[in-house]
Amino acid sequence: MLQTLEAIITQSGLVKFNEPFTLEHSVKAYVTILPDAPADSIKPPLGKNLLQVLESAPFNQASFGDSDKLAQQIQDNRNAWND
Repeated sequence: MLQTLEAIITQSGLVKFNEPFTLEHSVKAYVTILPDAPADSIKPPLGKNLLQVLESAPFNQASFGDSDKLAQQIQDNRNAWND
């Protein structure tokens, strides 16, 4: 199966993947060197983005929803498939 992963290759040749990645065994890979991009266009790993959202004021100050209403909405959506 082909899979594309975003990474940075340092001047010394070290490959740093932008997201966590592991393999069960060694694999063959082709590397395509892309044109330089401005430093501000390089996205941080998604985990850092999630932490920023979780630490943000809108997230921390949001009120909790009603669990009974949420459960009913989930059930209504499930039942909608049977129509």
